[in-house]
Amino acid sequence: EEFARRFPDVFVYVRQPRNIGPSDNFTYLLEHGRGKFLKFQQDRYAVEPGVVGRIVEAVKRHEREHSVLFFGNDYMFHLPLGVYPIRSFDELLDTVSYWTTWIGGYGFWRDEVEFVVPLQNQYAASLLQQVAVILSLFDRNRVGYLYNLKQYHDCKASRGAIRGYNVAKVFSQNYLGILRTFLEPGKITKAAFEREKKRLYFGHVYGMYFDFEHCTQLEKGHFFKYSKEFHGNWYYWGSLVVLPVFMLAGRLPPSVRQTFFNLMRVVRKLLAGS
Repeated sequence: EEFARRFPDVFVYVRQPRNIGPSDNFTYLLEHGRGKFLKFQQDRYAVEPGVVGRIVEAVKRHEREHSVLFFGNDYMFHLPLGVYPIRSFDELLDTVSYWTTWIGGYGFWRDEVEFVVPLQNQYAASLLQQVAVILSLFDRNRVGYLYNLKQYHDCKASRGAIRGYNVAKVFSQNYLGILRTFLEPGKITKAAFEREKKRLYFGHVYGMYFDFEHCTQLEKGHFFKYSKEFHGNWYYWGSLVVLPVFMLAGRLPPSVRQTFFNLMRVVRKLLAGS
């Protein structure tokens, strides 16, 4: 609000009278955004000093070719900070991975709105319309860049406030379902798809759904049904065999429990990358 008052020709501040949800917010930005590049931001992340300038520099650098741009955060990727060109769907999955689902890294060019709107409408129910948009724009352009920079920090007040959706449904079913639309015509290879499944399962779905550390308030139910995509993978069944161990670990004294989960977090990362 302060910036909007000080720079009315640059900033427009809009506060909805009620929470209209991610899909309607997405549509609102499409209808009212007026810049050359529409960059999304998530409510639980605060922008680091200087990051707006770095984003503007990136937009200017790629304005002519209208590259697909994804602005990641340093902790998301096992990569040094920097800029990574992406020239294929397999590279997109292996570099950005399931972080394409993160709305805070997402943006597109203003003159692509007419192409984006039908995708937004088609995939709104999946809660992952941004993934369909990014993949479809990349399919048109075949040039993309990951900007892996320290851009945001998690607001302390909102930590642990992840809630409101079923992670098995949204990620195991919906996200992989969107990827399949590019796998079946051969744009994504089977090997890259399987690598991404494993990263997704151990890096996100397994820990988030069962919430071993009690840090989310996500919906539960129908895990087996929604995780059908993994039924042919040995690691899925193996993870369910050891599930009681994780559940019992949640009852350990706090210091022991934290040590156990820190170790298991490392194991999951190793499995995701193997």
